Amino acid sequence: MHNLHNEKRIVLTGGPGGGKTTALDLIRREFAGQIASVPEAATMVFSGGISRTENPQEITSQQIAIFNLQKNLEDIQRAMHPDCLILCDRGSLDGLAYWPGSEEDFFDKMESSLEKEMKRYDAVIFFETAAKSGQAIKSNNPIRNESEQKAI
Repeated sequence: MHNLHNEKRIVLTGGPGGGKTTALDLIRREFAGQIASVPEAATMVFSGGISRTENPQEITSQQIAIFNLQKNLEDIQRAMHPDCLILCDRGSLDGLAYWPGSEEDFFDKMESSLEKEMKRYDAVIFFETAAKSGQAIKSNNPIRNESEQKAI
């Protein structure tokens, strides 16, 4: 058995259909009991009755909720598993890709900064969307609604 005993936090990020969730499932099985995983906050929000929208004000509210939920889920896992590696299916900055305003506006609304959010993570692993190489991004996630072009 591998021994990871540390307090690191790693985020898996990237476009839809990149294999993040699949990789997380494989890693979780390989390092059972040594990794605490954080599910994707956006999937939790959109599968919990909140509808996707094109309205910028509604998107802003949704992304604020997702940002805060993501950070709280990470903090819960850290408190519950102080000696485990925390592996996150997306991170606090992922919502920036969906933000209807500027990057500056995002950080103002979140009362944070790029530097502050990057300090939350010891490593970021980026998965390129399969759409980039012309492959379909359909998955078993019914919440996903991005087209291949939007995923790129």
